[in-house]
Amino acid sequence: MYDEQGVVDAESDSLKEEQNWDEYWRLLFPKITLQDILDFEQMYKGSEEERLDLLGLYRDCSGDMDCILDSALCCRPDNELQAAINSSDPPAL
Repeated sequence: MYDEQGVVDAESDSLKEEQNWDEYWRLLFPKITLQDILDFEQMYKGSEEERLDLLGLYRDCSGDMDCILDSALCCRPDNELQAAINSSDPPAL
């Protein structure tokens, strides 16, 4: 692997051809399950992070709701997106 200077150790066991790369990457990045997504959505929805994200999207999309809905995390057209925008005093466009 690379060291801090970007040099590859060619003798490293991690570079051998018989390495099972699928297993190696699964160790680094576990498989995401539907439950992981639902847990994230439950934590994210209604959070300060979501409020700030929505305000940023409102600004970046110039208030275009289609653009906002296409870009927002865990967002569906039936969400209370307009209420979040209204309650946060968004900047004038």
